[in-house]
Amino acid sequence: MIASSIIRAFEKDLREHLLACGKAQLDYQNCKTGKKYTLRLREGGQPIHGEADALGFIDLAEVCEQNADQIGIELDDIGYIAAFARDFKALRNDVAHSRNVTSEELTRMQQSITYIYNRSHKGGGGVRFSISGSLIKKGFVPSSEDLQAYATSAEAQAQQAALRRRNQVNLAQSNRVAATLLDYYAGGDKPRPGDTCYASYQTATGTRRLLTFASRECWNRVFIDSPPAQIRSGYIDPEMVPLPESGPTRHTPHRIKMGRYDLLDLGPYCLRSVETYADGLQLNFSEMPFFTWCDRYSDLEDEYVSQIPALLDEDKVPTNADLPLREQFLPHLESVFDSASRLTAGGVVVLTVIPIDEAASDALLLIEQRSTEVADGQGLLTTIPRGFHDRFASSHKDYDLEQTVMREVAEEVFNKSGLHKGEVDTEAYFDACPPVADLRRSGAYTLRPSSFGFDLLKGNYTVTYLLLVQDCTWWPRFRQYQGMNYEFSMSGGSKSVLLSDTLRLERLMGRPDWTTEGYVAFIEGLRQLPQTFEQAGLNALAYRAREVAELLPTLHWTSPDDAFWR
Repeated sequence: MIASSIIRAFEKDLREHLLACGKAQLDYQNCKTGKKYTLRLREGGQPIHGEADALGFIDLAEVCEQNADQIGIELDDIGYIAAFARDFKALRNDVAHSRNVTSEELTRMQQSITYIYNRSHKGGGGVRFSISGSLIKKGFVPSSEDLQAYATSAEAQAQQAALRRRNQVNLAQSNRVAATLLDYYAGGDKPRPGDTCYASYQTATGTRRLLTFASRECWNRVFIDSPPAQIRSGYIDPEMVPLPESGPTRHTPHRIKMGRYDLLDLGPYCLRSVETYADGLQLNFSEMPFFTWCDRYSDLEDEYVSQIPALLDEDKVPTNADLPLREQFLPHLESVFDSASRLTAGGVVVLTVIPIDEAASDALLLIEQRSTEVADGQGLLTTIPRGFHDRFASSHKDYDLEQTVMREVAEEVFNKSGLHKGEVDTEAYFDACPPVADLRRSGAYTLRPSSFGFDLLKGNYTVTYLLLVQDCTWWPRFRQYQGMNYEFSMSGGSKSVLLSDTLRLERLMGRPDWTTEGYVAFIEGLRQLPQTFEQAGLNALAYRAREVAELLPTLHWTSPDDAFWR
């Protein structure tokens, strides 16, 4: 597979070569942002880059192509670089969410990069491209041979065994795993916000479920005092307010197994700040480089999961030395919540509820099991859709959380792939998915946030939602489009359930093999469902939802000082 990190590996050389060769002043307007740049590339024989440093490599390639007569570099080279930039962007968009890159495409891209690299060094020195261990550690995407080598390594085998052990726990063992992480953050004099609280659930019979889900009382209050709460999205331009310093890049070995993720650097949104209002919250976002975040935080779950067999089978509590990544990047609750000082990724997890026929005789709740090809929560239950909050086409247009919810509906419910032919228009993407296009045009749905907090296992922010389709003709008209993508396992069949199947719903409530945020989305979505049905005029379904609501466990938010889990 090809990685956008490969481009970045040579970007500095290419940029310097393009900029240093320019002989004139150029005017350029970025078609996406509308910003105008005046590029004084060379004056008096000396390079003067000016505002050129604000542009990316693809922008520079476009500048050079559009002003070939003024640039002191061979026209063929300019065209080749620009064509490569377009091809890479088109390939990235085409395969972003649905398929792997073929070996032929990989070879073609490698040859292009090697050619450009050699030309940028004026033909000096051949460059041999080999995707192997040393390059993997530098952030290059592994080949199929490298993936196979990793899969058979002792480290990978141990990690897979730990994942299987995690996924086979009973509720008491699940609570032990959660309690150990809660202890890690509550112990000693570790700093934290004063109103930090942990989530747990308790059934009518006294059975308690511990979760590694943390929030703040001021955030939770908006869901209690003024339901339905609102969560608004804001955008902060990282050029105006720079992202937090992240330190030198590092690469951890567990990412090797997630090769397909290195195809994407679409840029997850970094949570910059949270504003609290009487009727809800506003979350403010900036785009950030995926790899910069990934190299610091994406292995936190793997690191903790690797300690589970010793914890459960040998009663060995992990020490700080066993969790070096957590000690370095997320050592205390203050660091978890301090989104102003760290790169903070996250996303949405949604309980989707759909009337199954025009008579609204029943409703379908979408629940699935995560596959082994995903970055986190492998093999665990979750509501769907769920996904990273990231930019898809435009940083300035895609920051609204509802955009991400609808995109994930298209991807995970209807297996809609990424944009084709290099298009960079999110509306075009939605229009190409008839079920989502119809839903957005009609507005016949309710989307309600049900909670907001951080999953301590990964350090990610999560907004959980209830999505109710109000149009009772929608599912009969579009169910033939349904198709799960690679993120979900179809082993044993779909886990989705009808609202009328209270016995199965009750069993799902008691299962220990849920993702943390998936369980919160499931229970809190069901809690909101009776009122949401009523407001939509679906009274028969509201009656069924009230029956289910009587089975729900009670949510408790408790201060870490109470040590309720011990």
